Amino acid sequence: RRVAAARLAPSDAGGRVAAAAPPLAPGYKYMARLCLELPESPPNVEVGTFLAELSLYGGDSGEAAADGPPVTALDAVQAATPPAPPAMLFASARPFVLRYRSPQVRWLGNLFFMLPLVLGLLEEKQTHCAPLADELHNRRDHPVLEMRVALSSCSLQVYSATLHLRTSFGVVAALMHTWFFTTAAVGVTLLMLMYWLLVLVFELR
Repeated sequence: RRVAAARLAPSDAGGRVAAAAPPLAPGYKYMARLCLELPESPPNVEVGTFLAELSLYGGDSGEAAADGPPVTALDAVQAATPPAPPAMLFASARPFVLRYRSPQVRWLGNLFFMLPLVLGLLEEKQTHCAPLADELHNRRDHPVLEMRVALSSCSLQVYSATLHLRTSFGVVAALMHTWFFTTAAVGVTLLMLMYWLLVLVFELR
């Protein structure tokens, strides 16, 4: 099993170690999608179907009530105790597999693309993308601090792996995010129509 982790918040050692990735905005929902570039190598063909797992870890967002040295012996013991590991907030898994190509099809494809393959313009690889989560709610009281992606096979050969996170908006927010200028023009036009309609109503009274 191979695991890749990305920390979304500074470490507890005085904040001296920076986060490996920017933190997620609290209170929003996200969609997670994993893309893998896999070479069409014999080890990958022998692996067959494998699992890609996504795990989210987090903790309490509360901060210490007071700063300064501990006052009592109990405070000293609690201060010396290492922090508890983050709790798992979410976990999901999706299967991946290389698309099958018979030796005859591969031989014909390599023959047809022989020149680009020799020049390095093309590679014998496949790109697979699959959603790992449709809605990840980053709660304000328990924010996501760390994300881990694990592959179930250690012998799997991977060119690159990319985890895409996209904010999941509502209908109105999605329209405003996708069509910003259009929705702005429509909104201003509707406000002006309402204004003139109110003026007309007061003039007719």
